[in-house]
Amino acid sequence: MPQSYPVIDYEDMLDDLNDDIESKYIKEEDVVFIVRQNEPVFCEAYGDEVYPVIDYFYSTPALLEQIQQTTVADAKKYCFTILERLNENGEEALSAAVSLIINDLKDYTAGAPKRNDRLCKVVLEKESHVPMMVYFDDVDVGDHIEAITVSDLLEELNRSSGQ
Repeated sequence: MPQSYPVIDYEDMLDDLNDDIESKYIKEEDVVFIVRQNEPVFCEAYGDEVYPVIDYFYSTPALLEQIQQTTVADAKKYCFTILERLNENGEEALSAAVSLIINDLKDYTAGAPKRNDRLCKVVLEKESHVPMMVYFDDVDVGDHIEAITVSDLLEELNRSSGQ
């Protein structure tokens, strides 16, 4: 039996989505990629089991559908290899993004070297396989990226939030 919650707190995610719509960065008919929790929960406001949305990404760049699982140490090595390639190619924006991920990985293991052996999940860009996000083992991330329209995502988040 999954855990039961009256509502799922999506206030921050809803604020972010609505801000993006208001600024015309995205439209309700646009498609975004979402990451869901691996295990379902029962949401009383929704009236059913749901796999909560953990995160969303814009449709550009396209993401690899399968989320990769690896150790934190291997994720660091991979990120450094990709960063070197990006720097050689002068891709400053992506280099900055990968550098942030590397900093998160370093911070996660600082003073706790055994964390290097823990598993993490990595979201990769579809064509270049540049890492876009790393989720540590304390987040119950599913194995796949899902495409959904912004309007459908808003509807799901509002319904699960009891709005």
